[in-house]
Amino acid sequence: MTRYCQAIRDAGGEPVFYEMGWGSGEREAEGRRRILELAKQNRIRIYVPCSTAWARIRSERPDLELQHPGDKSHPGDLGHFTNLACFYAALTGQSPVGRLPRRFHVWPHLSKDEKEQRREQLDAAFSQFKPDTYQARLPEWMRRNAGAGFVGQISDDDARYIERVAWECVQATQKELIPGQSDSQH
Repeated sequence: MTRYCQAIRDAGGEPVFYEMGWGSGEREAEGRRRILELAKQNRIRIYVPCSTAWARIRSERPDLELQHPGDKSHPGDLGHFTNLACFYAALTGQSPVGRLPRRFHVWPHLSKDEKEQRREQLDAAFSQFKPDTYQARLPEWMRRNAGAGFVGQISDDDARYIERVAWECVQATQKELIPGQSDSQH
């Protein structure tokens, strides 16, 4: 990890650490501790605490389903929103509260049977899809998911809660990484 961080800095960049892991067990808690320690050792300034935010939301608001209910390997709509809020806060150094969209495109996460049942709808949506530069480079199966036309929505109250948690997790992490930093310095 130290070599990667040094290579990134030698190339003129700044490494970004991102906590990934939606699991709720001790393994994930240990992973969060280990990645934060690695971040400290490597003088990381940009740290995206997604897993920390997920853990906090799960403990405070178990009614919010962050994981996709039919696919426990991927985030659901609220999980994506949580990740987005964490990235926004970490990358901009600003609170995301009230700044993120409440309606957003989402992947369909459909079973094979559901895809077959909706084949015409999905094909029609994909035929109208105008991928941006990034999306155009995705493998076809990813472009099809991106172009399915599915939209997620989050209530303003739930969005503000998630955005606040993301901001507080980013601020707490920054204090760990850069001791003595005030809340207004990030």
